[in-house]
Amino acid sequence: MTFGPFIKTEAGNHCKPEEVFVEFALGSECLMVVKITFEITTADGSAIVVHTNASVANRKVLRYPMLVGRRDLKGGFLVDPSISGYSKKEAEEKEKY
Repeated sequence: MTFGPFIKTEAGNHCKPEEVFVEFALGSECLMVVKITFEITTADGSAIVVHTNASVANRKVLRYPMLVGRRDLKGGFLVDPSISGYSKKEAEEKEKY
């Protein structure tokens, strides 16, 4: 399995080939990298499929289960921060009413 491209710093040289060195506000660590495919639903209801590499981190206590980076939003995406986002589960809950 081939991963990349990733930028590794001097401190990140101890990471395994399938890991990437990530710096956070409270520290840094090596995170496992996996290939994923996900869909982004556009305002008109159509879906765009994105194939990418993703670092895996425990986001159980965080607000969003997944973050999508700028590299995966290049080429035709326009993010409108004034639109409130919600999860698929929340969308299904809204459809019930």
